[in-house]
Amino acid sequence: MLRDKLPPLSENLKLPFPGESYLPPCTDREFWNGIEADRRELILREGREAAGEELPVLKATHYREYHLNGNRVNFEKIYFSRRLHLFRLTKAYCVEPSDDLLDRIIDDLDSLCGEWSWVLPAHNAPPADPYPPAEPTRVDLFAGSSSSLLALTIHLLREPLTRDAERLVSRVAAECRRRCLTPYMNNDSHWWMGYLPAPGHGPLNNWTPWITDNFLHTLFLLETDKAVLAQGVRRASEILTHYLDVLPEDGGCDEGPGYWDHAIGSLFDCLEILHWACGKETELLSDPFLAKAAGYIASLHICGDYFVNFADCPGRLPHLPGDLIRRMGRALNNSRLIALSGILREEARNDRTEYEAAFSSQRGIRDLAVRWKGEAHTEPERPLREVFPLSQTGIIRRSPYTFACKGGHNDESHNHNDIGQFILYGRKAPLLIDPGVGDYTRETFNEMRYTIWTMQSGWHNLPSVNGKDQAPGKGYRCTRFAFDRPEEGEMEIGGAYPPEGKILSLVRSFRFAESEIRMKDSWELREEPADMVWHFLSLDKPSFIDSQLHIVNPAGEKVMIRSDRELDFTREYLPFPVDNEKLRAWKREGLWRSVLTCKGELPRKGESLFVFSLN
Repeated sequence: MLRDKLPPLSENLKLPFPGESYLPPCTDREFWNGIEADRRELILREGREAAGEELPVLKATHYREYHLNGNRVNFEKIYFSRRLHLFRLTKAYCVEPSDDLLDRIIDDLDSLCGEWSWVLPAHNAPPADPYPPAEPTRVDLFAGSSSSLLALTIHLLREPLTRDAERLVSRVAAECRRRCLTPYMNNDSHWWMGYLPAPGHGPLNNWTPWITDNFLHTLFLLETDKAVLAQGVRRASEILTHYLDVLPEDGGCDEGPGYWDHAIGSLFDCLEILHWACGKETELLSDPFLAKAAGYIASLHICGDYFVNFADCPGRLPHLPGDLIRRMGRALNNSRLIALSGILREEARNDRTEYEAAFSSQRGIRDLAVRWKGEAHTEPERPLREVFPLSQTGIIRRSPYTFACKGGHNDESHNHNDIGQFILYGRKAPLLIDPGVGDYTRETFNEMRYTIWTMQSGWHNLPSVNGKDQAPGKGYRCTRFAFDRPEEGEMEIGGAYPPEGKILSLVRSFRFAESEIRMKDSWELREEPADMVWHFLSLDKPSFIDSQLHIVNPAGEKVMIRSDRELDFTREYLPFPVDNEKLRAWKREGLWRSVLTCKGELPRKGESLFVFSLN
């Protein structure tokens, strides 16, 4: 097992670490001149644009704003743009060195070293104080990524920086140790490390491998002492085993595809650098579990930049890292990942940007080694049925549709109250959707989370029972998830609703055929009368004709939904705020909720059949 391979790694360190072949510095002209022409042009264009812009100023009052009103976007836009500015300048210098770029890089390094904190306000502790502690006691996602970015910069540009700003190189290294390496090594109370109980936090999630990835890269780029490196590898290996303990053995990721690249993708990045440092005989990259976890993202791909977007995942993911997925596919000999990376590369051509580039900057340099020229694009294999029984996710493909559903519980990482949720896509575009997630605010991760509409079961393709939607908490869960037959499956979802719903059992079952799906909700309640309301979400305006719900997507694909019961129909339109980037990822103006209510009272024990016909 992968977790058993990690503890002995510190004894296998092969020093010196081959940093110049792992992350080639600017003096390696063979590497930087060999980057494909279109990438070189993009790097230089973005570098020149950055050189013509002033580095945005990050003020103490920006940091305080989150404490005052819960807004985290205003601070984070400036914070991340400063790091992206440095990263673009650094890559441009490596491609085509020039003194004016180097001067801007020196100024950026100095400015980032001078920031009060690299920890985001939303991750600050104690939360009662609007400003960060004077001495960093913790490392969060972005203290880790900032450290890795600065360590990477002085690694890539060590020769010119040492020549022109030697004291700055020493200062950068000292700040990276102070803000990342030291708190990572010495503070066991970080909830994401798994050493101590963490009241108020769920299980370990993407924070664990993501921060560890940036820690390991900072460590190997700065340190040369074998004892310090061995201590760091030992610490990182322990923390990664804690993370592996919470991952399901089927390879599923309850955080959804929106966080997969920082969960399993960062786990891969950790294992890759440990593989370089400790030798291929460790067999880290040939572990069967890693192959399953990496392949999960291909299983959740629908078409284009659409994925099964459960949990905190936007509706479309054009910026999922195709280069990382191709590297993973090659390292793991997975043809589906390689094919998926080609699709993502084509999607990125239509909306080219360095989304999240400075979050894991070392990944961006590793990805430049990926060569695409001359490789034919192939369509990925698409199995008719893929089920993750421990994660309780199922994907069914029949011409002309893709269907996906989930069970689980209502305290998953980045959870929505969505037990029993399903989505339905045509060949080219969605028909019935999961709404995804909006931009994060203070309420997203506190006791107000489930006041946000995207988190509520009533804004998913789910019923309300006796006026009650699902409740949050691990105890509210799917108690049976059975998709072990090719043509059918079912979920017991009654346990996801609060006692006020008076539910003894609520079974949602599906039967699959070509161009048709039959969904049956069967219930047994504690008492009569029963009140049931069903919701169906779509991006396209629904209509109700001859007792059937009709939805047509922009590709002309259509679903008609009929029931064996008489239903009243209403519809609601919810526009997306113009400044909400995550909801606007749908590239639509808003969504529709169809509300179907049974006419008259229902029996204490009964069922309703819905037939989805597609063409």
